[in-house]
Amino acid sequence: MAAFFVRDRLAVGLLAPRRLVIMSTGLTMKKNTAAAVSHSVAAQAKATVAAAKTCKAALKASATDFATKYGKGSNAFGKCVAATASTK
Repeated sequence: MAAFFVRDRLAVGLLAPRRLVIMSTGLTMKKNTAAAVSHSVAAQAKATVAAAKTCKAALKASATDFATKYGKGSNAFGKCVAATASTK
């Protein structure tokens, strides 16, 4: 409804064209923000996968060292991934 109202006012000549540019810039900023967030989420997912691979290799190399550093519980692998992903 609001877009229709703006379009009508523009057609009549009551709304300056500069206002239209500001509105389109706002849309561009929203798209750029969405793209930046999407890129950030993808990078974080990639870092988590890389950290999981590193932890898997560490566990396979020496289970005792892994258990000493991260514990023996069911969340030891998660602790390793969280610690490794935050350092990368």
